[in-house]
Amino acid sequence: MNGQAEAPEATEGDSPFHAGEREAQRLAGVDARIEKVGRAAIRDHLLPQHQEFFARQHQLLLATIDAHARPWVAMVAGPPGFARALDARRLRVDAQPLAGAPDHALSAGGAIAVLGIDYASRRRNRLNGRILGSDASGFEIAVQQSFGNCPKYIQTRATRLPAGASWRLSAQAGEALGHCDDQVRTLIAEADHFYIATHYDRDGDRAHHGADVSHRGGRPGFVRVDADDALLFPDFAGNRFYNTLGNILANGKAALLFTDFSSGSLLSMTGTASIDWRDASEHGFAGGERLLRFVPQELWRYPRALPFEWSFGEQSPALEATGRWADIDSGGG
Repeated sequence: MNGQAEAPEATEGDSPFHAGEREAQRLAGVDARIEKVGRAAIRDHLLPQHQEFFARQHQLLLATIDAHARPWVAMVAGPPGFARALDARRLRVDAQPLAGAPDHALSAGGAIAVLGIDYASRRRNRLNGRILGSDASGFEIAVQQSFGNCPKYIQTRATRLPAGASWRLSAQAGEALGHCDDQVRTLIAEADHFYIATHYDRDGDRAHHGADVSHRGGRPGFVRVDADDALLFPDFAGNRFYNTLGNILANGKAALLFTDFSSGSLLSMTGTASIDWRDASEHGFAGGERLLRFVPQELWRYPRALPFEWSFGEQSPALEATGRWADIDSGGG
């Protein structure tokens, strides 16, 4: 591969959390307990079951960083086996993000994160690392952090590849959007999930520099688009690591990816994010421990990018006690 980079060595004994994550944990009142949990749960290698998990997936979500130090969420897809562990510390992915803007800059040494989700079982695993090298057919990652996530807030879905279709994403060029048009607003209003990417790049703490990508699920209507195109959504209880919130506290940057399962289109955006730490008794969103506000600065739409068909299974039981913005607007709480 072009531009090979050395896999970084993990320093044993270091906290798995950077200053931003630790501050988020402190604000949430879980810092002492979660530090101990994180040291046990976050590994610097892929367990055998995680290696097998990634090899079974036909799509992955990536967090990448562009030349302007902005995060993006990208999706890559291929037949099962297109992602495979070369060993416990290296993952090979035989696919590239969609061509054109945004520039996902998969260059050697760059930060990257990977999220795999089995939508049938709600099982999901994440890894963060560095790009060892990239070529025309794919790229390799040096694993720095690897951990599983709970199945909360994931709706079950089944995928099917139509006869004669390829597992690869469409090569069709993306469309730059100047604002959230009616089509975008409808997609977001009907979404029951999205993916969010963030990263940490604080000077003086290079050991913790890296990217992160995660899943956010809710009942349709859990994301609101305001008149100024800002998106507002709740943060539900999770693993308490606060990777996303910690990165946002550190640099205020984030990226979102929405999928339109009916048309196969993708909606990608990068921008700034902030956190409202008030609890549900003050902001009124049932189940939301806090609110996040995202202001898009660049948006891209990829029509009919997904080659496979999706069928909805069931809503996550964890969402039964959560709200929607329509409930608040109507006074329903």
